[in-house]
This record gives sequence, C-alpha cells and structure tokens, in this order.
Amino acid sequence: IQGSDTVCNDRGSVAMAMFDVLFGELSSSQLLAAMPKEISTMVDHLVTTVSTKFALSLFSVYPTMLLDYLSKLQHHVCRADDSADAKQLPLLEGIRSPIANRELLCAVVTGISTFTEEQQNQLFTHAVPLLMAFSMAVDCDPASVFSITMGDSWAHSEQQLSAIEYERLVCSLALCATKLATPMLFGHWETSALRVIVQAPQGSLGARMVVDAWGLLAIKVLSPSAVTSTVAGIIDVMTFSPERISECGRFQLKQLFEQVFKVCDEDKITQCVARTCERVVEQHNMANFELLCKVIPWHQFAPESAIYSIGRSFLDSAISQLDSCDSIRERAAIFAGLSVLIPTYQLDNKAIANDEIWRHALTSFEKSLQNTSVDVAEWQHGIESILQLAINMSEGGFSRSMELLHVCGQNMSHAMLLKDQAAFLVAQLAGSFASTDLVPHAMEPTKNALRQIFGTLLQNTMPWIVRHQACVQFIRFATESVNQSITESLVPEHVQEQLLPFIQCIPGGE
Repeated sequence: IQGSDTVCNDRGSVAMAMFDVLFGELSSSQLLAAMPKEISTMVDHLVTTVSTKFALSLFSVYPTMLLDYLSKLQHHVCRADDSADAKQLPLLEGIRSPIANRELLCAVVTGISTFTEEQQNQLFTHAVPLLMAFSMAVDCDPASVFSITMGDSWAHSEQQLSAIEYERLVCSLALCATKLATPMLFGHWETSALRVIVQAPQGSLGARMVVDAWGLLAIKVLSPSAVTSTVAGIIDVMTFSPERISECGRFQLKQLFEQVFKVCDEDKITQCVARTCERVVEQHNMANFELLCKVIPWHQFAPESAIYSIGRSFLDSAISQLDSCDSIRERAAIFAGLSVLIPTYQLDNKAIANDEIWRHALTSFEKSLQNTSVDVAEWQHGIESILQLAINMSEGGFSRSMELLHVCGQNMSHAMLLKDQAAFLVAQLAGSFASTDLVPHAMEPTKNALRQIFGTLLQNTMPWIVRHQACVQFIRFATESVNQSITESLVPEHVQEQLLPFIQCIPGGE
C-alpha cells in the first residue's frame, strides 16, 4: 500500500469505504444472528483479523490520515455553537458508520506497537489525543457496544455474552499502555486518560472504559509504588483547579480511585490524603473540601483504618466552619461534601452534629430561594447540595429534614426548584419519607407538601426524566404498607393519568 500521497488518497478512500462496509454492516449483530453459525463466524473472523491488520498497515504508512482526523475532532470540540452539525461527531474520512469508526480506532489502540515511536508520540500528544478520540467514538454510538445482546434469544450462544464486547474494548485500552515504546509515552497515556476522565460528558461509556482499563493496569501490571505515585499526582493536580472538574468527572474519578486505592501502598497513600486534607483545612478551601469528599472512596476503609479517621476529622472540621462561612459558594461546597461523608459516618460511635448542620442548611436553603442576584449558579448549587444532604440524612433516619420537604411544597413554582437536577432531587426527597407513617392527622402538612410536589413534577411540561423519577418515588409510597391507605390522595387528580402507563409496566402493579 506504499506510494505517493495521491495514490494514498485514491486507494485510501477505497479502503475506508471497504472498512465502512466490513466494520459497520457485516459485523452488525442483527446480520450475524441471521446467518448460519459457520458463516457468521467466518465473517466475524474476517472483520476482526484481516481488516484490522490491513487498517493498521494503512494507518502506519500514512499516519496523516489519523492526525488529520484528530485535528478535525479538535475543531469539533472547539466549536462553541449548539447547532446540530456541531453536536454530531465527525467520523474518519470515508467512514459513514459510527460502529466502523469506533472499530478502526480500536484497531489503532490495540495495534499501537505497529507505529513508530515518533508516530506514537504524535498520537498521544495531540490536542485531542488518541484515547480521547476513542472515547468520543464509543460515546457516538454507545448502544452498539452491547448490540450483541440485542439479537434474538435463539441466536448463537457465543454472540449472547454481553460482557465480552465491553471487556474487549477495555482490554484494548489497557494493552495499548503496555505496548508503548517508552516510559515517557506511558506517561502520555496516563495524562490523556486523566483528560478523558475529567472532561467526560454525562454518562460517558468511553470514559468508563478508560477508568476500567486504568484500574486493570493498576491491579494486574503496575507495582503498588507506581500506582501510589500516580494517585498522589492526580490528587495534587485536581486540587490545583477543582472548578475545572465537572460532576461527571468527579464521579469517574471516584470510580477510578475505588479500584486503584486497593493496590496502593497503604502508608504512603494515607500520608498523601492526610497531607492534602490538612492543607485544605488550613486554607479554608471549601471547593477542594467538596472535591475530596466526592472522589476519595472513604466508604471502602474500615473504622480502624487511618484514612477512615482522616475522613471523620475532615467532616468535623467542615461543620465547625459553617458559622464563619458567609458566602453561599462556600456553604454549598460544605453541604455537598457533607452529603457524601454523612452516610459513611452515620453509624459511627462518635455522634455527628446533625442539628447544627441542619440549622445552617435550612437557613441557607430559604435564603437561596429569596435570592435576587443576577448570578444564580452559586445559589442553584446551594439548593441542590442541601437537597442531596437532606435526602441522605432522611434516609438515615433524621426526621428534621421533613422541614425542608414542607419548604419545597410551599415553593414548587420557584424556578430554582424546577431546574432538572433540583426537581429530580425534590422527587427523591419526597420518596425518602415513604416508610414514614403519614396516616395520623398531625401529618397533614407533610401530605399537603407531597401533593404539591407530585402535582408539579408529574405535569406534562416537566422533562421526562423528572416525571419518571416522580413516578418511581410515588411507587415507594404505594408499596409501603404503612401508607397504602392514603397513597392515592398524595397525587392530585389532574396528574394521576401520568402514573397509569408507568404502573401498568410493572408486573403485578395495582
């Protein structure tokens, strides 16, 4: 396939069109399931072996085809407008199928040793590195990763193993790291993996694959000292600029840390966490307090461990700072962090100052609803943090969070409570009282609040995900024997029809 650039353009376009058919059409689960076993096995072998080798030969001789695509992705990422064209991920030149696009990038990741050291360096130091391109390709068509399980139940048993396809892609990412030419390139792999995790969009399957691949490397390949050093470096980097890490990024980081903390050198990682927490407390940096609460897997450690004790001290220091915090930004960060820590330490022998926390939380919540500031983002974060805190405290048996339910019921027309995330959390807060006996007359204010909440969240004007969550939480009341006699009265008649399709989908639903 070697030749001039002109020949490459001509033959490359033909090759890419062929890949589009092989990877995109011939490998679809629906087509394979309709074939005799022998033929489908042969087609699958052709796609995964012959085509992959040819694709690697083409890309290693003409790496500009890949580099041009990475530049195209960079332009796509930098586009600020929200037009349909901007949201649609560009594919490799000549490729029309997202599945084919993903499989070609997977071939490059798996066969990275085919490329020279210089080419590997170009692929991993690009503004949009190879791992990010792969993650974006997976997210472009995430359902197809599990398409093998979507065939008929009578299809070949070999094609019904749902985990195999996911594991194949994860192993490809992990093997890529082990096949790089130099330790410096492995460092670039880690850097690009961290970028994928931190910058991942909500629900990114590609980012989750990178997390699992990194965890696999830590457990099976890397030494404990190397893993510990990497984790310490990540903690230093993320606390330098916590505002740049999205909620999704924090969730992915926690998933990574839950895996890699298990293989870290216990003494060294404890020193790292202790040092970082001390610095955060000394600097009164509540943004980093929230971040550390959300990414460190405190719940994995036994009560007698040093890190568990560090987390408890971290919690107490944050509570003590509530009196001195004046800005809603700092308070919101504290409440968000406490909502994560409190469930872990709820059953600790040392009691948590729940009443003290709640006094500040309720006051801040009411102030947020009264806010008339132009910059509402901080106040919105405060409302959502307090709602999550109240949910976790009420699920743990803290009855005073019912006061917040009453405030929500009285203010369900407020724009801040109708935002998607806040409305979702209000529904969860309502459901957290499903096991509370609401039959006594003294509970009438709570029943009125629930009617206001369900009556608002089940309206057609609300997003589907919010209405679905409201239905889920209402079912909790219907299935708790203590409240079955009054369940129907908790939903106004004008929105009851929203519940019927949902309930009828549940086997035995009444």
